[in-house]
Amino acid sequence: MAISARMSSNWALRMGIVAVAFSAFAAWCVLDAKVGYPRFNQRAVEYNRLLAAGQIEQWPAYAEGKGWSASFSTGDHLPNGAISVKTAWDIGTQYVMMGGCLLVVTVVLYRLVRARGRTLQADDADFVTVEGLRVPYADIVDIDLRRWQSKSIARVRFRHGRGQRTTDIDDWIYRGGDAVLAELQRRTGLGAAAVPALEAALVAPAVAPESGLAAPVSPTSEEPHDRAS
Repeated sequence: MAISARMSSNWALRMGIVAVAFSAFAAWCVLDAKVGYPRFNQRAVEYNRLLAAGQIEQWPAYAEGKGWSASFSTGDHLPNGAISVKTAWDIGTQYVMMGGCLLVVTVVLYRLVRARGRTLQADDADFVTVEGLRVPYADIVDIDLRRWQSKSIARVRFRHGRGQRTTDIDDWIYRGGDAVLAELQRRTGLGAAAVPALEAALVAPAVAPESGLAAPVSPTSEEPHDRAS
């Protein structure tokens, strides 16, 4: 019977939230560059004009007549009392930040699309990697579990052609990755020292019979380790 792992809906939701948040920030940057900063400069120029003419007491009424806010933040004031006008550099910086945000969104969407089309599988004959390679169990030479407890990532090394390759089992991204890993351990006998009883943890009783305390359970795909995406 084949054991499969597919993209986790929890991971996909978090990645979607990240994409929406950075998209919103990118839009905010453009709004500041095209609307917010020019409007601010218009107010600042008029304020500075009245200040230079010694008519600053007219500013509140003047601003009200224009439908502007008469107040500026403390950081906008120069030592001489004038308002610091947004420069071309300030406006350009908003576009740079927008580009950075859109780059993050692009990477996140790429990861979502790629993960959606991938699966991990352990069947009766082979291990199928997320890259789509079918690997006989006899060709698996190592299962590195050093990052399993902290990141839910196991690295599998296997023979491929005349050399070796590695692939990751990421239980945070692929729901059911822990079951695929347990099957690989069962069939190869590798990795058991680092995580001694992944399979046993899945069938362990919820309460230790003598102590009455809840028995520890290894992380599963239902509740993967919380880590940075």
